[in-house]
Amino acid sequence: MNLVKYNWGKVPLSTPEEEAVMTALAELPDSEIDLSDPDAPPLTDDQLSNMRPSKFQELDKNPSIHVDADILGRVDIHMIM
Repeated sequence: MNLVKYNWGKVPLSTPEEEAVMTALAELPDSEIDLSDPDAPPLTDDQLSNMRPSKFQELDKNPSIHVDADILGRVDIHMIM
């Protein structure tokens, strides 16, 4: 998998074709969405039984993030409030 990096000020806008694909995907009922991932098969019962709680420090319950208005304008149509 290739890593793609963008400078936040230069994120490319969606083409009409990409918008059509995103709209079609958004209209699909959940029952028709394939969530399987061949690169991540389900864990076996043995793997699940060997899992232990993470020792990472608990994160802040109320994190905040600053998003510039131009970036927010590009993604707000895909957000559910």
